[in-house]
Amino acid sequence: MTSWWGRTRQRPNATSRHLRGLREGYGEGEEEAKVGEAPPALFGGGVEPNSDTLPVLFGKFTRYLNSKAMTCPGIFAKDIPDKDVEVLKRRVAVEGEKVQLTNHTKNQYVVARLFVEYLEGLAEPLLTYSMYNCFMTIPTLRCYKHQLAMLVMYLQMLPRGYVVCVQFVLSLLQRFRQQSDQNGTSTSLLTRVFRRCFLRPPPHGYFAEGDEEGRLLVTEMLVEESETILKSISQVRRRVEKEIAGRAGKQDR
Repeated sequence: MTSWWGRTRQRPNATSRHLRGLREGYGEGEEEAKVGEAPPALFGGGVEPNSDTLPVLFGKFTRYLNSKAMTCPGIFAKDIPDKDVEVLKRRVAVEGEKVQLTNHTKNQYVVARLFVEYLEGLAEPLLTYSMYNCFMTIPTLRCYKHQLAMLVMYLQMLPRGYVVCVQFVLSLLQRFRQQSDQNGTSTSLLTRVFRRCFLRPPPHGYFAEGDEEGRLLVTEMLVEESETILKSISQVRRRVEKEIAGRAGKQDR
């Protein structure tokens, strides 16, 4: 599946007006028309399944929001002009992994919205297409404790690269919720905004009528139980690493 950066690719405008603009600079009205054009495709934008490292842009978005957006009232809820988002999107697409977000905007709301668009446009959602049906069994369980245990188990079955990305997003959302008295975020708001970032139906397949409700429930659990989930993932990873180190030590003897 093509990322949102790839889907927005367009052939360059080779009109005389465009060429004149490149030579002499765009007039005020011409620049405004230019803003509405889709940005060039950005190379990359996917998640490396076997990597312990965040995608570069992913890391830049999360670091920016962690440092500059935690106390912004109405973050993720405020209406942002599409034009402002398109301008930053173009800069990110042109400069790629070298982009410095602080050089192009002082508007945290624009970065927050673009981060959500970036996640929604990844080649696969954070919980992956291959695990979609597994996660959709969680709402069928009647006991909340069992639902949470199953959610943690399935998260640990994701490819390592996706686990790392999920951890960073959940940590970010947890911090926003901890400062909700200043930024006004809530579990329901974050669930609504990030639902397509975590779970989207695979492009081809059969889906039940209740899938949308199920996706909302799973996303709500991720947001609401982020602290418990993060602790569980970290504990399992430490246990696995300790076991691997122990086996390696025995082989060296």
